[in-house]
Amino acid sequence: MYYPSDRKSLTARIQAPFVLAEIRALRSSIFKKTQEVQTALAIADKIEQSYDLNRADLFIPANDTWCAILEPFAMTVLTGTLRRIGYEIFPQYMSILGIPPANVRAAIDLKNGADLVRFICGAYSECVIGSDAGLLSPEVVGATVTVTDTTIIPCQLQMGVFLGAGKLTGLYRDNVLVEKRCRAKGDSACSYEFVF
Repeated sequence: MYYPSDRKSLTARIQAPFVLAEIRALRSSIFKKTQEVQTALAIADKIEQSYDLNRADLFIPANDTWCAILEPFAMTVLTGTLRRIGYEIFPQYMSILGIPPANVRAAIDLKNGADLVRFICGAYSECVIGSDAGLLSPEVVGATVTVTDTTIIPCQLQMGVFLGAGKLTGLYRDNVLVEKRCRAKGDSACSYEFVF
């Protein structure tokens, strides 16, 4: 699993409600009884006491919040756990924004799966800022969208976000996503392909 190797020097900042969506995803996870999730939730409790995570205008240090919550997973091989937690982030974020599940497609003007992938890529750049935040860069060629991922978020979690969004909106199923490259395997960036 890819995880920022030098977290201590990370300067990226993250929108507070995005952190709240991560915490809610952990709390609703089917893995919430595992040691890793319990440890992550203990860290999350302290973060919730330190910041008003409902403030969309508040950008907080990713290192002390988002990444700190994920640290219990850094040495684990439980990639399925991370992907499943990621699956819950998009629905939780939409809920925080006050968008009911049935209205998500209309509220963000989604017509197809490619629109949803592009929306998530753009939203990342709005929610996580700073020179070392990285990017989700989509490239559309016909019915295929390839996303290059240089973000500070582990790719398994990031892929879960895309899959959870597809399920919530009904725009695509899990089988449209294939991982092509991974930083954990020595590649310079993670890459995943959506074939619609």
